[in-house]
Amino acid sequence: MTNKLLKTVAISIIFSSLGLAWVIYKLGSIPNLNLLKEIKAAYLVLAILVLLGSFISSSFRMQIFAKQINQSINLWQALRIHILGMFSAAITPSGSGNAPAIAYMLNHHGASHAAAWAAAVATFANDTMFFSWSMPIALVILHFSKLYQTSLTTNILGLVAIAITATVSFIFSFKLAWLEPIVSFTLKGPLKRFRNSALEFVSSLVMAHNFFKKAPFSWYLKIQALTAIGWISFFATLYFVATGFNSNINFFVLEAYQSAITTLSFIIPTPGASGFFELGIAPLLKSAGNDKVVAAIILVWRLLSYYSIFILGPIVGGNIIIQKLSKESELKT
Repeated sequence: MTNKLLKTVAISIIFSSLGLAWVIYKLGSIPNLNLLKEIKAAYLVLAILVLLGSFISSSFRMQIFAKQINQSINLWQALRIHILGMFSAAITPSGSGNAPAIAYMLNHHGASHAAAWAAAVATFANDTMFFSWSMPIALVILHFSKLYQTSLTTNILGLVAIAITATVSFIFSFKLAWLEPIVSFTLKGPLKRFRNSALEFVSSLVMAHNFFKKAPFSWYLKIQALTAIGWISFFATLYFVATGFNSNINFFVLEAYQSAITTLSFIIPTPGASGFFELGIAPLLKSAGNDKVVAAIILVWRLLSYYSIFILGPIVGGNIIIQKLSKESELKT
């Protein structure tokens, strides 16, 4: 368990370091680490507070998901599930592996296996739903921004991302039954021996997912409001860190830019998409005239928003997730 965590942290540090190294190379000078001390304490506190706000908003959302499957959890339990979901995402490729942790923990709190996974799927579906409607807004903001000039390529990538996230959120929110023929078609040949158990699980998942499929439109509005608050607060962490280093960067542009690169990060195979975020955010910070403090901003931002999870995860019970993931890995081999 400990070895797996240390290995993942090491891989993440390597890719993040490579990302920072490339940023430093492009800036053309070695950053002065003493600049880390120049961040204004008030803005560092604000960065931590909006990050906590993101956690709390996501915890309220988790309580609503649990209630929808007739499972009652308190705010602390919901917060623990959210943090462990982030921890699971941090130790899996692309940073999109929070679903297993959410399902495991809801199951741990009494939900059936299928219902717990239905809630985990709903979490993923509503996150992608948020990016499907926030991406068009982000593209418009970036198009009219003086800091970042969009191109035909970036616009096409944005439109593709909108189409993909909208399709995925629609399928996982309302057409989960489509998974049954897909699984049946996919598991052939050497994989045929897994077909019956996989179809049995998918069938139970589809039945449990009716809890969400039948939810009223007002329920989705409430969930999307909490999802938006959670992500916007999470993105605001970088804004307050940058402002703490006297960076004069527009809040809305930074929010829009992060929305765009977060959507793209789901296809990055490194743990937690480490390396990609460092490289992705640097051009915008540099364009705001922050050459000397770009590396410092990125380092503090990633320490707060990503590497802190490696500390919080084990504290709130990350060992449960690692053990379960290890057992699944052993069963597959």
